[in-house]
Amino acid sequence: MALVTYVLLAALQSGLEARFDPEILGVTASTALGVVLLEFTFIKLGCYFLSIQGQGQVVDLVAYGGYKFVGCVLSSAWPAYGSCLS
Repeated sequence: MALVTYVLLAALQSGLEARFDPEILGVTASTALGVVLLEFTFIKLGCYFLSIQGQGQVVDLVAYGGYKFVGCVLSSAWPAYGSCLS
């Protein structure tokens, strides 16, 4: 959910800056998914090198990897909505 929100917010911001292109949706989604997969790969390699084993670890790692986008969404949306609060 946070990944999709991040992609839509990036498209909204580019639209507000009058430089929206539909390709931005694909590029942002591909980059975000690539970051999640790269992080997952590094964590799995670290678990392999440290001999850490677990059942159902894949789903948990991907789910926790998506939480980084919550911070990205909040920090991106704060300038727009922070001025409304004061």
